[in-house]
Amino acid sequence: ADIEVEGNFETRRIWGYPWKFYEIDRTITREEIIEAVESSRDLDELEDIIGEPNGVNESLREVAYEIEPDGNEPRYAVITYDYYENLVGDIQIAGETQEYSEWIDIER
Repeated sequence: ADIEVEGNFETRRIWGYPWKFYEIDRTITREEIIEAVESSRDLDELEDIIGEPNGVNESLREVAYEIEPDGNEPRYAVITYDYYENLVGDIQIAGETQEYSEWIDIER
């Protein structure tokens, strides 16, 4: 296979799946991401509040934000959006494997 890769990124495993991951110099708390998602209707509003996501999976229509780790284990907030980029569903807090997963109900 011949593929072209553009940009400066790394690959991270989130909930057991490889994601194209962009390192962004910031620390987001669990509470900050919950508040940002609850006050956003779509991806544009979310990015205005919390910034660009660390990872985007366009085929699954998901974005991932790295949040404060749990001890030494990295944690990610995975947020789903629809065809029109409206936020849908709740937030999944995920680790590197499927062993750690938590759903946070969002008030909209």
